[in-house]
Amino acid sequence: LILLESLRVGFPAGLGLTVEVLSHLIFFKLISLTSPENLTIVSLVQSLLFLVGFLYEGLSKGVTTLCANFMGGGQYQYIGKTLRSAAMLQLAFFIAACSLFVLYSKSIIDIFM
Repeated sequence: LILLESLRVGFPAGLGLTVEVLSHLIFFKLISLTSPENLTIVSLVQSLLFLVGFLYEGLSKGVTTLCANFMGGGQYQYIGKTLRSAAMLQLAFFIAACSLFVLYSKSIIDIFM
């Protein structure tokens, strides 16, 4: 009974992760058929994407935890403030990243060439 409940809860997330990993596998296989240079560039850019993804994923987990605690404590008034703060953090990171890319675009391109 507990095993079936665990499968019911965990299966969708596990299936989603499996599809994600398989899509990366297929993508890299297709890129590897073009040229080694393309594979190198894609690998470097994807590493940068994963770094940014970890930042957003960490923020997401933190906001989820805070909102769940607010709901459990009946303090619903803080949920909106938490979501606004998370959106402001994402916006600040986006502006900072775009500014760096615009200001140092030549240097960044030279790294990958």
